[in-house]
Amino acid sequence: MNAFQKLEKGLWHVFDKRNLGEKYRKRLEWELREIDVQGKAEYFLKLFSEKNKFKNTNNIIVPWLLGICDDFNVDVDPKFVQGDMPDIDVDYLSEVRDYLKNKWALETFGEEYVCNISNYTTFGMKSALIDMARVHDNPREEILELTKNLDSKDEDGNVMTWESAMELYPKLKKYCEDHPEATAAAHKLINRNRGMGQHAGGLIISSVPLSDMVPLVKRKDNPQASAWVEGLNGQDLQPVGLVKFDLLVISNLKQISTCCELVKKRKNIKSICANNDDSDWTDVSSWRNDQKSLAMANEGDLKCIFQFDSEGIRRLVKAGGVDRFEDLVAYTALYRPGPLGMLMHERYTKRKKEEEEYTLHPLIEPILGNTYGVMVFQEQIMKILNIVGEIPLRDCEVVRKAISKKKAEAFKKYEIMFIENGQKNLDATQEEVQSLWEQIKSFAEYGFNMSHSVAYTYVSSRLLYLKAHHPQEFYAAVLSCETLSDKIKDYKIEARRHDVEMEKVDINKSKETFSLVDDVIYYGLSNIKGVGEIPAKKIVDNQPYANFEDFLFKFGTDASILKALVGLRCFKDADPITLWKFYEHYKSAVKKIEDKRKRFIDGMENYEEDFSKICVGESRKLTDLVGDNVFDDPEWKKYDIDEIIETEKIVESTTGERRIEVEYIKVKGTDDFVEVQTERFYKKMLVKKTYNKLKELKKIWARRQRAIKKFDESKVFDLPKLVDFNSDDHQIDKTFAKELRSVSSCELKYYGFAWEHDLEKSSDFKGYTFQILREHENCIVPVEIKVLSTKKNKTKNGKDYISIEAEDAMGEKNRIFFWEEDVFRWEEELKKDNLLRVRLSPPSGGFNGYSLERNLRDPNKRWQQKYPTKELDFRVIVLKNPASDDEKYQTDDEVLKQFEKCLEE
Repeated sequence: MNAFQKLEKGLWHVFDKRNLGEKYRKRLEWELREIDVQGKAEYFLKLFSEKNKFKNTNNIIVPWLLGICDDFNVDVDPKFVQGDMPDIDVDYLSEVRDYLKNKWALETFGEEYVCNISNYTTFGMKSALIDMARVHDNPREEILELTKNLDSKDEDGNVMTWESAMELYPKLKKYCEDHPEATAAAHKLINRNRGMGQHAGGLIISSVPLSDMVPLVKRKDNPQASAWVEGLNGQDLQPVGLVKFDLLVISNLKQISTCCELVKKRKNIKSICANNDDSDWTDVSSWRNDQKSLAMANEGDLKCIFQFDSEGIRRLVKAGGVDRFEDLVAYTALYRPGPLGMLMHERYTKRKKEEEEYTLHPLIEPILGNTYGVMVFQEQIMKILNIVGEIPLRDCEVVRKAISKKKAEAFKKYEIMFIENGQKNLDATQEEVQSLWEQIKSFAEYGFNMSHSVAYTYVSSRLLYLKAHHPQEFYAAVLSCETLSDKIKDYKIEARRHDVEMEKVDINKSKETFSLVDDVIYYGLSNIKGVGEIPAKKIVDNQPYANFEDFLFKFGTDASILKALVGLRCFKDADPITLWKFYEHYKSAVKKIEDKRKRFIDGMENYEEDFSKICVGESRKLTDLVGDNVFDDPEWKKYDIDEIIETEKIVESTTGERRIEVEYIKVKGTDDFVEVQTERFYKKMLVKKTYNKLKELKKIWARRQRAIKKFDESKVFDLPKLVDFNSDDHQIDKTFAKELRSVSSCELKYYGFAWEHDLEKSSDFKGYTFQILREHENCIVPVEIKVLSTKKNKTKNGKDYISIEAEDAMGEKNRIFFWEEDVFRWEEELKKDNLLRVRLSPPSGGFNGYSLERNLRDPNKRWQQKYPTKELDFRVIVLKNPASDDEKYQTDDEVLKQFEKCLEE
C-alpha cells in the first residue's frame, strides 16, 4: 500500500466514523484528487505523525479530519497561494558540476526531460555601429578607430546613452552625421538580441518531454537547450512551471579540496576536522569556532579567504572584531552596496563594540539580539512581520519582495495590518511602529539571505582554518587555483608575511602548477604566460634536467617555450644571451640532422620502390626474400648459375603413387645441366624467372646496405656542446637581446609582474605599503614608495607644490602632494626612480591624493618646529637604490670595437 492509499483509507475511516454530510464528502473527494495529482500524500502523513497543530488558514478539510487543525468551514472555498518557484543554486567542484550536468542528469532522467538554458547577447552601441558600418559598406578601419575608446559609462558613472556619446565624442558625432543610414540602423539595433549563447550552469529537469513545453535549440556538440531564458533579465521558464537548477562552480571549493589532499599527504593524516573516521569537516564545532582562526579574523588577517579577500571587508571585520562564527556570517551580509549605503555596518560594529547603546523589545530580542538590534538578514524581516504584525508566514516573503520591488499596492494592506497589530504587541505608539515599518521598508530592498550567507561563510571558515593551521599547504592550494597575475603577486607577498617561502620557477622542482617541494612553494610552469598545460606536463614528465643541453634534447626546441624559460633564468649554464645564441645554433644543427634523416628515409623508400618494380608479379615480396637471407644461402652459392631453363616435370613412380618434380639449371661456363630436386631450392628458384633479375636485385640490395652503414657510421647524432660553443661567432636580434638582459622585463612579460619590486631589492625595505596605511587609519604608518614621475604645479593662490606619482611594492599607484613648505626641502629626493619611505596624511582639501604628513589643524604651523631641519625631518627617508637589473653582457658590436681598438694600439 503506497502513501496515498494509506492516507485515503485513513481519511474515509474518520469520515464514516464522524458521519459527515454530502458537502463534506464532495470536498474530501476533490481534495484527495488534488493531493494525488500533486503527490502530497507523504507530506500530510508526516504532519499527522508529528502531531504538530497549526492554524488552518487555507481552510482545507484533510488536516481537519487528521486532527492537526481545529478550524474548518465547509461553506467557505479553500484558499490558494501560488508562491514563486524556488531558486535552486548549488556550488560544486568544476569536475563534479560537469559530470552532473553533462552526464548524470541525462542518464538519470533521459535526454527528452533535461535541457540547458540559452541566453542572448545584445547589441551595444559599439557593436551596433561596427556591424552597420559593415552592412553599409563603410570603411571598417574608420569606425574601429572611432569606437575603440568608447566607454560603457559616462562621466557620472551611468550607462552611456547615445546622446551622451555624441556629446563626449565629437569625432564620432561627425561620423554619424556623415553616415545617416548606417547610424539610424545602429541606433535601432541597440539592446536588441545579437546572438545566442548558453547558460554556464543552468539546467532544466522536467517530468514531461520538454519539447511539449518550450522551444528547443539543438547545437553542434552540445545537448539541447531551451530557446527561452530564465534569470535576472528575463523569466520565461518559471511561468510555465519549470524550475531552473543553477549548478555553479566556485574555485574556493577546489582550493579547499587541493589543500586537504596536500595536508593529508604531507602530514600523513587521514582526515581534517573529522569525527572518528568520518570524512573531512564532519566535526563542525572544531573548525567553525576554532580559536586560532577567529583570532586571525579578529586581526583582519583574511587575505585569500573567500568573501573576505577585499581590503574593505577586512577593514570592516577588524573594526567590529570577531568572537564567533556568527560574526563572520553577519559581515558577509553587511558588506554589500545596500547595507553599506545605509551605514548599517557602522551601526553593527559600534553596537558590537558597546560604543552605541540600544534596547530591544522582548518580542524582537530573539530575532535581532544576535545582530545587536540591526536588521541584517531577510529572514529577520519576515519574522518581525510575522511576530509583530501577525502577518501569516506564507505571506511574509510575498510582502518582503513587494517592498523590495516598491510595489506599494501589493503590501499596503499588510502595512495597515502591521501597524495595527504592532501597537498592540509592542505596546507602542503608532509613530513608533510606523518607524519600525519604515526601517523594514528601507532594509527589505537590500537585505541578504541568511541561509546563503551561512553557506558561504562555511566555505570561508574552512579556508580560514586551513590558513591558520596549515599555511604552507593553504598558499600552495590557493595559488594553484589562481590565474590572475595581480592576485598571484598579491598572494606571494601575503604568503611571505606568514613565513611561507615562495620561489621563482625552477626547471627541476617546479610542477605543472604551484606546488610544495621541501616546504617551499615553487611557481607553476603552466602559470608562465605562453607556456600552457600541455608543454608544462611534457617538461615535468622529463624532469630532471642535467643542463640546458639536456633540456633541449629531452624537450625539444619550441622557441616560444624556450624564450620564457631562458628569460626567467631557469638555466644556470651561462648567461641568457649566450644560451639563446647556443639554442639557435643547436636548433640549426638539429634541423641539419633531421634533413639528413629525411634524405636517408627517402632513399630507403626509393630502394623499396626499385625492388617492387623488379618483383612485379612475383609470388613473394622482396622483404620476405631479404628476411630469408636468400643471397647468403649456402645451397644457392655452390652453383654459379648462368640461366634458368624452362621447368620440366618428370614423373617417376615406383609405387604408382609418388610424384617427383625435377628442375634443371645450366651451370655457367659449361654445357652441363644440374638436376635439383630439393624442395627448398626449388621454391626459391620459382621466385626469379631469370638470373639477370637476381643480379639486379643483389646490386640494389648492396647499395642499400652501404647507405645504411654510411648513415650509421656518420656523425649526424653528434649534437653541439655548450662547452665548445663560441658565442662571439653568433648574433641575435638586438631588441630581443635587450629584453633578455632585463630580469624585470622578462618577469613582467612571463609572470605578469616583477618577482621583486625595486623596493623589495633595497636592503632598507621593511614592507610598508598603501594597504597597510589604510588598515591602520588611527596610527601613523609610513609607506615605502618608488617615484614614478614628478610634476611642479601652482595652487590657485600661486603657491608652489609638487605632485608625484608613486608606486608601492604591491604595484599600487597613488598621487602624493608636497606643499610649498616642503617643496624646497625635498625637491632633490623626489626625482624619478628614487626609493623613499614617507609619512603621509590622508586625502583632504579636495585633493584626491595623499600629502606629506603634517598637522592640518594647526594654523600656526607648529609642526614645522618638530622638523626644523632636513636632517631632523624623518617624514622622508631615502632608501638604498639597488643596481639596475639589466645584466651586462658584451654585444657583438662591443667585442668588435674592443678588437679594433687593440689592433690600433
